Amino acid sequence: MIGLQPITYVLAGKTPVNWCDLTVIDNGTGREVRFVQEVNTVEGWLRRLVVLPDGSFAKVDGRRVFETIYGDFRIEQKASERRQWQGCRLTRENERGRAW
Repeated sequence: MIGLQPITYVLAGKTPVNWCDLTVIDNGTGREVRFVQEVNTVEGWLRRLVVLPDGSFAKVDGRRVFETIYGDFRIEQKASERRQWQGCRLTRENERGRAW
């Protein structure tokens, strides 16, 4: 029997097609990393939206700001409980913001 290879790279809105059903986990803390736009677990980095203390996304000249974080990450092939609860609303936001 052939086992499935783990997903090691995701670019929101591009690859893989089912990117909304994926969750990025920081192996150092065991917690979900939110608002990820791109992740490469082999190289050990991710790119995500910067969130301000009030919960809004940081913007410069009207464009959203991203930060790159280096660490030990994994991609789980399931939607987190938080995203299952939010349902379609999150999918529509992701299509606009290209982050999950």
